[in-house]
Amino acid sequence: MNLDAIIIVLREVLEAAVLASLLLALAERLALGRTWFWWSLAVGGTAAWFYAGAIGWISELWDYSGQEMLNAAMQIAIFAAFCFLLLSLRYPQNQRFQLSAAMFTIVGLALVREVSEILLYLQSYAAHETDVLPTILGSFVGVITGVSVGVMLFFVTLWAVDWQRVQTIILCMLSVVVAGILMQAVSLLMQVDRLPQSAPLWDTGVLIDESSTLGQLLYALIGYEATPTLWHVSVYAGGLLCMLLLLRASRRTTL
Repeated sequence: MNLDAIIIVLREVLEAAVLASLLLALAERLALGRTWFWWSLAVGGTAAWFYAGAIGWISELWDYSGQEMLNAAMQIAIFAAFCFLLLSLRYPQNQRFQLSAAMFTIVGLALVREVSEILLYLQSYAAHETDVLPTILGSFVGVITGVSVGVMLFFVTLWAVDWQRVQTIILCMLSVVVAGILMQAVSLLMQVDRLPQSAPLWDTGVLIDESSTLGQLLYALIGYEATPTLWHVSVYAGGLLCMLLLLRASRRTTL
């Protein structure tokens, strides 16, 4: 079994699984139903398949920076959709469609990004290796592990007794994950010179290497960067502050 395949696929699945499970638990408590969730799986999965299949010509767009630009755009859109969700939580009973639409957008875009990355990884490996069974098995284990974490997180939050406190915890956790996604967009834009390069503010690679198992999992969950620049820190802190302020405003009405 290919251990690298387990880690790579788990990293991709974990982020989407955490987003989906927390939003699904929130939707259950707000009586929004699950229709938005099934549609996000269907649309996101289908779009990911087409995206991976068209990656050749997509990569050639914008002076061969198309893949990075579109991935960054999806990450920024996830942030915008989550901010819209927080705004809609001020009056949840009157904003049911808006809440469902925001959740659909977040999960759908996360699936497009993560599932397409898995498909591209498997395609690349199959094109250069003859024995693909260990990689397929490792990928399957990574998917099952990530989905299992999401399912467990869903039931733990859904069965919580003190829902008001748990809702705040869920939204704070989502804010941290989304801020990490936003910071990943900064890295992509810097890779294609859409944002200026700058010197790292610090280096925690000695403590947690980005290429290690822990480093990759932290990257998926909170956007961990061992050598963040001023752009990374500013966007992460600014995005997180914006979401927490919106969360505070929504709690005055919903709690």
